[in-house]
Amino acid sequence: SAAALLHDIGHGAFSHVFDNEFMPSVTDKKFRHEDMSVMLIDDLFTRNRIPISNDNLTLIKALISPSTHANVYDAYKQKKRGFLFEIVANELSGVDVDKWDYMLRDSKMIGLGISFSYERLIQHVRVINDHICWRDKTSYQLYEMFRTRYELFKKVYSHKAAKSIEYMICDILKYANDTFNIVAKAADCQSYLQLDDTILQQIKYYKIDDDDQSVAMHNLRKAQHLIHRVETRALYKCCGYLLLSAEDMVRFNPAAAKQEQNHCDDNSGGSGSVRIEPKISYRAIQKKWAEQLFAMYRDTHGGGGAAETRDALVEGDIVVQIMSLSFGLETSHPMERVYLYDSLTPKQCRQVLCHQITQMSGNFREVVVRAYCKREQWKPECQQLFKTFACQQGLTAPPQQNEDVAPVSSHLSPQTQTRKFHSKRKHQHNDDEEEDVQPLN
Repeated sequence: SAAALLHDIGHGAFSHVFDNEFMPSVTDKKFRHEDMSVMLIDDLFTRNRIPISNDNLTLIKALISPSTHANVYDAYKQKKRGFLFEIVANELSGVDVDKWDYMLRDSKMIGLGISFSYERLIQHVRVINDHICWRDKTSYQLYEMFRTRYELFKKVYSHKAAKSIEYMICDILKYANDTFNIVAKAADCQSYLQLDDTILQQIKYYKIDDDDQSVAMHNLRKAQHLIHRVETRALYKCCGYLLLSAEDMVRFNPAAAKQEQNHCDDNSGGSGSVRIEPKISYRAIQKKWAEQLFAMYRDTHGGGGAAETRDALVEGDIVVQIMSLSFGLETSHPMERVYLYDSLTPKQCRQVLCHQITQMSGNFREVVVRAYCKREQWKPECQQLFKTFACQQGLTAPPQQNEDVAPVSSHLSPQTQTRKFHSKRKHQHNDDEEEDVQPLN
């Protein structure tokens, strides 16, 4: 119960924006909110002199972050208590109460109806062979859970406007870092507690010294200007969108990442049937593509001209987002890592393939690519640059002769090379042609 209650207290200001966007942009040191949760739990029990045994305190921290407490996990597996690590943060399949919590809460808060319901799952769960196992008749409910996660990321968490605001918040925190020592505070538990969402209000109302011409004060003015832009909806503009498969991205992987494979846990006790795909270094590709797009801008528009009245773009004004949308795991379908049992052999568990649950399973991962321009005046040029870039990289098919060029859309991906769909249908009805069926008399 304590692990479930405390597992997310390590989140910084604006939750995942802090550890996924801000911290990687200002420091090479890896930052995970799970690690901060562990630090804060230590500090919480020690500072407040809460009586607890060392074994129980260690267990709480290990349940929150199993991957960094492998020795604790192994010790509990020896005692046939390894299943405890599949409740709060299940790193095997992803079926855990953390996921249920945010899926139900977020869908309710935004008014998004979801079909997933945990009540039926709770009625058909048991521990077999030291794993949490689910009755086979709930397999489709589990599949729906993973699909619901994908839909929340697709519709909400990766929404283009939401990502635009996230990038703006990230820049605000970077500009204010010298004045508010945000990165330094992330290294100390008590200072870190000051970093909540009110940091934007602190930055907004900070008294600017007009006589202070230091770099820190100059950056703080930029931060306050960006806050004003967020409040007035003058957001960074999306100027390109692609929807790709993971296979499209593999050839862009850095050499080191190409050799990295995310294999099944040797101790998972799995059947060996889980499909494994290569892990992709999205952050490295993002950085490289943003640099290439800016180089294209500099070559075509960098000279400006006597008639040019717009402020020129600078390095960093073009941002590329590459986001993997999946059912929960990056390199395999999580449903194939779930343990199931049936009524005939209730003391035996097994793993199955997705097509045994539904033939509509298909792919479990797609990649969203977007380009953002921080200056709205340059959006048309950046749109054209992104189209040219995507074609040069072989991501989109070049327009055929006499073919209408589709306008840039931030909602529909253009035709890609690997999936050549016809944009113009020969018929107004569905593409799936069926034989004419005579009605019954």
